[in-house]
Amino acid sequence: MKVVHILNSREYSGAENVVIQIIKYSCQHNIEAYYVSPKGKIEERLKQEGIVYYMVDALNVYNIKKVIKKVNPDIIHAHDYTASIVSAISSQGIRVVSHLHNNTPWIKKYGWKTWAFFLSTCKYSDILYVSGAIEREYVFSKYIKCKKIVVGNPINLSIVEEKAKEKPTDSEKYHIVFIGRLAKQKRPDIFLDIIAEIVKEFPEIKACIMGNGELYPALIQKREELGINSNVSFLGFVENPYPILKNAKILLITSDWEGFGLVAIEALSLGKPVVSTQVGGLIDVVNNECGYLCKNKKELLLSCLKLLKNDKLYREKSNKALQRAKVMENYNYYMKKLERIYYG
Repeated sequence: MKVVHILNSREYSGAENVVIQIIKYSCQHNIEAYYVSPKGKIEERLKQEGIVYYMVDALNVYNIKKVIKKVNPDIIHAHDYTASIVSAISSQGIRVVSHLHNNTPWIKKYGWKTWAFFLSTCKYSDILYVSGAIEREYVFSKYIKCKKIVVGNPINLSIVEEKAKEKPTDSEKYHIVFIGRLAKQKRPDIFLDIIAEIVKEFPEIKACIMGNGELYPALIQKREELGINSNVSFLGFVENPYPILKNAKILLITSDWEGFGLVAIEALSLGKPVVSTQVGGLIDVVNNECGYLCKNKKELLLSCLKLLKNDKLYREKSNKALQRAKVMENYNYYMKKLERIYYG
């Protein structure tokens, strides 16, 4: 069997990591798998992982048809909305699996994007949701129930634990950590606001932001304006963030929306309580035993302060974090489920 994975992203992030895991597993189980996306930094990661890939100038019907003709796959596994729609048009009778990793805000409203994806669903044999949040929020979800499957994300905690043992690229021990793209969705600006408030009670607090993105210049300026240059470090994209996270105390997630929130489970697996906004798939990951789900910036701030001020509370949350992560580990189950979908 041959499977072509099609993505519209040029960078390496959460969804790309999931696809790489799927491809590596597939290749070990008699499934030829290929990665297809526009040219970008992702190519470096694919080379490191030994993934067979095709880079295109742009994700469009013409380029995808060329790849399909060259590979002649049995299945097109398209990731997220744009890749799914392009694959549906380009499929030429080949089975298409649509895999939605994100619950972008526009899926909640009737508009040309929601209609475009809905009209393309007749071409998909299966529609995979990364979390129940997408099912709950997509306005046309009830019309495609017969095709949808909530699959979650592959969670292999042994990999996180092993990587966390490596020497950290930054020797500083941080109290609060942000991991993610420096994009509007992730709201790193709110992270800085919260740290600035915490500094008023804990002047020596140390926080770091791991990630790159278009908001970097504005965030550097905001850090200066808030007077927290000595409290917040920008580490850029960190190949292995787990040693730094292991040495930290709290993972703070300030996102406006999230499809799944895999980084939350990774933090929990290292015994780190997660303070997060109450959005998307995070609702199914974080609970009041292992962290805090918050409605707004004030609740995020107060939750962080509780953990910083109360050592007993912190230890309780940390222990529950480890327990919560173990419950959610599902790597083998996830991959076997995907195999059944392919062969179904």
